Amino acid sequence: MALYGGNVMEAPMGVLKIKTRIGSDEFEAEGENEIVLEQYREFKELVRSKLPGTLPPAVTPPAPQPSWLQPAPLSAPLPTAEPLADQGMTAAKLSRIVRTDGNKPLTLSALPRGEGREGDAALILLLAYRILWKEEEMAGARLLDGLQISGYRVERVDRLMDRFMEAQEPLVIRTGVRRGVRYRLTTRGVARATAIIEELLNTIA
Repeated sequence: MALYGGNVMEAPMGVLKIKTRIGSDEFEAEGENEIVLEQYREFKELVRSKLPGTLPPAVTPPAPQPSWLQPAPLSAPLPTAEPLADQGMTAAKLSRIVRTDGNKPLTLSALPRGEGREGDAALILLLAYRILWKEEEMAGARLLDGLQISGYRVERVDRLMDRFMEAQEPLVIRTGVRRGVRYRLTTRGVARATAIIEELLNTIA
């Protein structure tokens, strides 16, 4: 059977022939019924999309996946520190041992002493950035600059941080890789840095 300009025409059994025109567009096809009909539907959609004021056909969004099919998160959320006010540390206290100079790295005017002093200094700087600059994380390169300007002979800040991250209850969390490495304090880290600062303030009172 065939459709020509809206008229039925004779065609071999199981064969469909369509020849029609819509505006300046003409369609002609002959073959198996399903194939020709599918081609004709695509032709009509193409013509429809070119008509003025015609919106493209709506796309149906895929159905949401069941929860058991959804991928698991890549990693657990990072631990967060408690509110700073609960730790008792203030900008006024930090200003007694931390130097600020515009956008330059923060440095220490009073230095921790004894074993592990470089690591203690790094914890103080992380807390200082958090309170004074409102920065939860800080780049390892900037921490290293601050330590070196403060007077510590430190070549790699990651070696200082490793012992804090490998503890049973980590004091520091690391994110990023290579030059993009950044560090932030955990709740334990905030508490430890606060204790170090309080001890240091007692020595300069």
